[in-house]
Amino acid sequence: MAADGLDPGLDLTALRAVCGRRLDTTAVLAQIADYRDRHGGVWVAWSGGKDSTVVVDLARRAY
Repeated sequence: MAADGLDPGLDLTALRAVCGRRLDTTAVLAQIADYRDRHGGVWVAWSGGKDSTVVVDLARRAY
């Protein structure tokens, strides 16, 4: 929140920092597979949005 009480909106500096990183899918898939093996499966809540769609794709690839 800005000093005047108004929402400054999108922080372009933070966005550029996030966009510069890449997801290490090998490590993520290994973590999902490890969880699946220890707990007998994986459940994913899917809203149809882009974030949950990526998580569903990763979970499917781990199987």
